[in-house]
Formats: sequence, C-alpha cells, structure tokens
Amino acid sequence: MAIGYLLDSKNLARKGVGWAGATGTADGTSPAALNDGMVGPRWRSRTAATNHGAWIQWSSRQPVSFVSVHDIRLHGSGQLTQITLEYLNTQGLRTVIETRTISSDPERGNVYFRFAEVNTDRISVFLSCSQNANISIGEITAGDLSNLNDHFASVSYSENFPTITNGEYSVKLGASQVTLEYQWPPSKADTFKPIFEATQGQLTTIVLVPDYGSQVCYHGRIETPHEYSYGTNKVFEFPVLKFLESRRALA
Repeated sequence: MAIGYLLDSKNLARKGVGWAGATGTADGTSPAALNDGMVGPRWRSRTAATNHGAWIQWSSRQPVSFVSVHDIRLHGSGQLTQITLEYLNTQGLRTVIETRTISSDPERGNVYFRFAEVNTDRISVFLSCSQNANISIGEITAGDLSNLNDHFASVSYSENFPTITNGEYSVKLGASQVTLEYQWPPSKADTFKPIFEATQGQLTTIVLVPDYGSQVCYHGRIETPHEYSYGTNKVFEFPVLKFLESRRALA
C-alpha cells in the first residue's frame, strides 16, 4: 500500500504563495482562509445556491499534479452531487481536469485529485448541490504529491470528539479529529524520518493520502516525535509515527 503526502513546502496554495478567490463570500469570512496557514474563520458562501466555486491563483504558471479540498460542508438541505476541477491552459482557456459525481458525502468532507501535471496560473473547484445551500470549505491545497512505498507493519485509526463533562452529561465542543498511527518494521526505522524533518515536527502541516485505492485524504500535522527504541535484544523496536487531523473551526 503506497502512502501519498504533500509537504507544506510543496503546497502551492499555502499562505504567501498563491491567493484564493470565490464566487460570493459571506460577511465575516474571507476566501483568503482557503490558503493553508491563514488564520481566520473558514470561507463560507454568501448565498444559498446549487453551484459554488473557489480557486487558487498565482502570478506565474506553476506545475500542479495534485489538488485536495478539505472539510467541505453544506449548510442547508440537500447534498453534494458533483465536483469539477479546472485549470487555465496556456491560451487562458478553462480546461476540465476531472468531473466527479458524488454519490455520498465525501469522507470527512475531503476530496483529492491526482492527474497528469499541468502548468497553470489558476486552479478552480466547482461544487454542485442537489438543492440550494450555503457551502463552506476549510482549505484547498495544490502541488506535487510525494510517495512513500515502504510497507508498514500496522496502522491504527481513531476518532475523538473533544468534549467537556459536567457530572453525567458531556457537551461536544467541536468537530471530531482523526488520528492515524503507523508502525514500521525495525528494518525501516528511518522510513518517516525525512518527512518528520521536513515538517519540523508539529510546525508545518501535511496532507496525507493513506491509500491510493480510496478517495480519502486528511489535512493535519505530525503529532509525535520521530522515535524508536532499542529492545532488550539490542535491536530496534517498531518505530511509530502519529498523524493528527486538523480542521478549521466552524465559526
């Protein structure tokens, strides 16, 4: 199973590299929040409609072969039915990369696209809904996905809702978070070390595609140090790396 990842340093949609726009923005939000690393409320559309658009733009053409859209949420009735990814070609014409029919809500509101590299100064995402609804998006990323083909020993998945407890009652404070924990065989102790160093631990974000066989991807950070230990027989124990999903607050 190959793992794909996009480092912050290769994310062409991060703060300070590309700038974002959208078709109508609700008061109190800004399309700038679509850029990874921008602090502020998530972008939300101004009016309820069946079609919405957002884009990332650059001052010069950039090579792009991967785009991900994170934490898509509909506010109102209906469901997401279609997502179309476009780019501006060298003649300045809108060119469709892929139109994807959505039969059910994307896993945690995240979708990604892998495609043959294009050189462009604008990537656009258009979302269609079954009924009029407002829509909000956490982040958009774009760039070149790296591959990690080493076979890991195991992976564990957990999902946690942050809560506050008062007696026998608990109140959910926000959206749930997914944690992925990978273990590698001792012979692969340094497999994830370059990724840990590139992200500087928890300092920068990373997009993780756990399995190319599915459409699931996550946006988050490396949660724990890159670490391993010697066992009593003087060999490496299983090295562990933990990934923690991050999502923008709804308000």
